[in-house]
Amino acid sequence: MLKNWLKIYGAHQIKNKVYFILTLLGLAIGLWGVLLAYLYYKEEVRYDQWNPYKDEVFLVNTDLSDRDVWTYAPYAFGSRLPDLGVKDHMYLPNYSSGYFEIDGEKRFFTKGLLVQSNFFEFFPFEIVQGNNVLDEPNSIVVLDTYAESLFGENVIGKSVRYKGEWFVVKGVYSFGGKQSSIAPTVLFSGMEKNVVNNEDNWGDYNATLYLKPTDPNQIDRIGRGMKQLLYDNLYTRLAQEKGKTVEAYLKESGDFIESFRLFPLSGQHMITDARANGTLERSVDMSRFYIVIGLAVSILFLSVVNYVNLSLVQSLKRNKEIVVQLIIGGSYFTVFKQLFLESVLTLFFASILSCVFVEFTLPTIRVFLHSNMTFILVDCLAFLFLFIISIALSVSGILYFIIRRISIFTLLRGQLVLKATSFGVRDLMMILQFVIASFFIVSTMIVYQQVHYMLDKELGFSQEEILVLPFLTNEVEGNKVRLYDVYKKELSAIPGVQQVAGISFRIGEGGYNSTSLSYNGVSLQVANVAMDVEFLSLLKIKIVEGRGFQSELASDTLSTILISKKFKEKVGDEDLVGKQVIWNGTPFAVVGIVDNYHAKGLTTDYLPIVYFRNETIPWLVEQEQEIYLRFDPAQIDQVLADVEKIYKKRNVSAYPFSYEFLDKRFEKNFIDSIQERNILLVLSVLAVFIALFGLYSLVSFNLTNQYKEIAIRKVLGASNIEQMKQLSRQYFFIVVIGFGLAIFPSYYFMNAWLSNYVFRIHLDWMNFLLAFLVLMLLTFVTVLIKVHQALQVKVLKYIKHE
Repeated sequence: MLKNWLKIYGAHQIKNKVYFILTLLGLAIGLWGVLLAYLYYKEEVRYDQWNPYKDEVFLVNTDLSDRDVWTYAPYAFGSRLPDLGVKDHMYLPNYSSGYFEIDGEKRFFTKGLLVQSNFFEFFPFEIVQGNNVLDEPNSIVVLDTYAESLFGENVIGKSVRYKGEWFVVKGVYSFGGKQSSIAPTVLFSGMEKNVVNNEDNWGDYNATLYLKPTDPNQIDRIGRGMKQLLYDNLYTRLAQEKGKTVEAYLKESGDFIESFRLFPLSGQHMITDARANGTLERSVDMSRFYIVIGLAVSILFLSVVNYVNLSLVQSLKRNKEIVVQLIIGGSYFTVFKQLFLESVLTLFFASILSCVFVEFTLPTIRVFLHSNMTFILVDCLAFLFLFIISIALSVSGILYFIIRRISIFTLLRGQLVLKATSFGVRDLMMILQFVIASFFIVSTMIVYQQVHYMLDKELGFSQEEILVLPFLTNEVEGNKVRLYDVYKKELSAIPGVQQVAGISFRIGEGGYNSTSLSYNGVSLQVANVAMDVEFLSLLKIKIVEGRGFQSELASDTLSTILISKKFKEKVGDEDLVGKQVIWNGTPFAVVGIVDNYHAKGLTTDYLPIVYFRNETIPWLVEQEQEIYLRFDPAQIDQVLADVEKIYKKRNVSAYPFSYEFLDKRFEKNFIDSIQERNILLVLSVLAVFIALFGLYSLVSFNLTNQYKEIAIRKVLGASNIEQMKQLSRQYFFIVVIGFGLAIFPSYYFMNAWLSNYVFRIHLDWMNFLLAFLVLMLLTFVTVLIKVHQALQVKVLKYIKHE
């Protein structure tokens, strides 16, 4: 019997190969989406789950109210935390990069981390060689995958030189294939020194604070205690210096006391608000995560519904085969088993095809989702098995239920006369398909327009023909400034170089020094930027009020500043030029207002910025890491060659010479949005194809049951035009209802997506109208093709028994 069923299955698929291929493609696409979503979820959810302390460790966030959220906390809290119910704590700064001097060679590393001696009490990575001694000065513990490339064999006990000091390798650790929110390659001992040196510094926010509360249920009390400590040790002192109460001081200055919130390590990687992620590895973009899951389920739903529709159509064509099975003694359950086997085979072939799709598309999806997700077939077998069995049972069960309710005589005649409710369920499923297809079409149009808007929007400065040169020198304070002056002078003398200037801010990448200040009772967090006099003109950034810095004015190096237009808007003073602003306790005169520009891309608002001359704040100049150079594009090759010669001659840095074009850097800021547009476009095409294919299946099913009706109308003289109107009307009604139901979710979710962008398009009703017209046109073509085929029926074949 099984052999016969396989032969029958093969014969039917060959006979209806177009339907079979389309069915496989639809199911494979649906399963492809769900497989990718499953792999994505499986990869991201396992971050830190290996860590036995994941639910005991909490990270501290500093809430600056409407200004910002920081993931750093002052070192001064450290020694006072036991009184708040904290049994252990540690501070972690950001990763660092650099190079070791080993046997006269420079070997570069990234993700170096200065840690306290109890680091492994928070992140217990496996020690595979040596020990985890981090309480000894100048000790290093290295990641196993880095150890040999950095130090060669026999790394334990090896001495290396870093920033003029000697360090000894004491141990080697391994991640063991685990995913961690902290993933350093080199651990340096000595973080305790930073903590001790700043134990009374309540304004130094340079490291993330990790806590182990005695009672994890008391984290809110710990947060309140930290706020009270800040009140007692910082704001009380500041108020006393002014001769005021704390409340009066806060009211006059427009300041407020920061709040502190604690978040568990176990939830950091998939935290909803990415600003609260204090770990050093990136967190999941949860909005994108939910979008991926939702799209995958939607496409799978479309695919499965289509498969049910097509199976019903194919079963109708096999009416005589089913009747023969029942007449010769077969049972309806036997028919069910045959249908189940056929569904399993079809789903099995679709699963193989979906695995091929996953293998080919995974590299692109990894980049888009910023995920290390991997596809190992063995790990997915249980998932695929459950998918195949559950869908096969559902489809064969539906077919069994329908066939069981039909008499053998009706089956023999080939007319499935079902109750209206049966068609109502099918129509409802079709409406849901068009809701999803409409959502995809509208979303694709809106995403395309937003990306186009971002690519075309003026950034507020000229980014073309700007070369960005790293200035990562290891020169000590003072020497760096002298090197900068010499380096800049020689760069300016290169033929083809038009202007050279430096700034303590990485345009297009963020990362800046900031200060809290108050003006007229308004408190705000401002970016502190030191720059050359020529910088604004180099990038063609406008001065909208007052004047810019002038090299011939000595006062510009002492007591004057420029502020951004956003600063002016924040404080609400229309006449700031000529007035004084108190910055870090020192009065500075505002001599000009700099126009706003997109320093960090379009997803963030303009920054309130205070600009200083390089000479004004020496320590701020030390933070300059880039030099900007405007060049003649006709001489770029020679310019690059000459810049590299000077770079090597002046020994600017131990790092190899590198450069970047500013316009290319900004293009990177839009890569994610462009990828979203492209992937959504592909998914939209797939969703519309599957929905229209489903409509084609529904039309096929319904028309197969209406052949006798069509034949009778022909005999009675109905024209083809009249028949087409009569037969097509219900399907356009389905599309209209589906699109109407899709309007609200499309508007809601796309408005939520656009809210990620401070600078965005506004939703226009034309988007919905155009999407509706596109969908109606595609529906008209699909229905017209099938109805035209139905009108070619042979009249005598369907009325010969009447």
